Amino acid sequence: MKNYSLFLCLLVLLMSACKKDDSRLTADTLHHDGDNLAAPQLPPGTYEVAAKFTFSKLQRFQEKDLYEVNLYIESVPTNVELKIYRQGDENVPGPILYSADWNGLDANSWNDHTLTTPIEITGEDLWISVNFTHPTDMRTIGCDSGPADSNGDWILSYDDPGWQSLRNFSGGEVDINWNIRGQVTKE
Repeated sequence: MKNYSLFLCLLVLLMSACKKDDSRLTADTLHHDGDNLAAPQLPPGTYEVAAKFTFSKLQRFQEKDLYEVNLYIESVPTNVELKIYRQGDENVPGPILYSADWNGLDANSWNDHTLTTPIEITGEDLWISVNFTHPTDMRTIGCDSGPADSNGDWILSYDDPGWQSLRNFSGGEVDINWNIRGQVTKE
C-alpha cells in the first residue's frame, strides 16, 4: 500500500511537470510545430528564427488576414523583434511586410502579439520570424520534439550570414520545429 501511494504521488508529480500546450492550435492556425518540448541552446549572438509558409500551406487561407502571432519563449532574450516577410527566393525571405518590437514577454509560456495592421494572405509565401539577441548561452525560442518540417526550422545567425535550417546549423544534431504560429481570421 505504501509503495502504491508513493507511485501515485510520483505519477501525479510527473504529469503536472509535463508542459501542456494550449488552445492556440485551431483549424485557423498557421504552424509547422507540435506541442512545446524545450528550446535549443544557442551561443551568445544575434539571431533570427522563422517559420516559412508556402502556397500549399496558405492556399486555403487566401483572402483572409493574418492577425496574430504566437511564440513560445523559454528564457527571455534582449531586443526581441517580430518580423513578417513576403515571398523571396527559395531560402531567403522577401520584403518585410510587418515589423514590431515585442516587449513584455513571459518566460516559459506562450506569448501573443496582435498585429497593428493585419496582413492579407495572397497565396505568396509568408515568413514569420523573431529576431533576438543572447548575451550568454541561452534557450530562448521554444520548439517541438520534431522531426523538422522543411520550413519549420529556419535560422539566421548574424555571425554566420545566410538563412539555413537549424538541422544544418547544428550539424544535424537538432531536428525540431520552432514554436512560431500565426492566427488567421475566420471570415
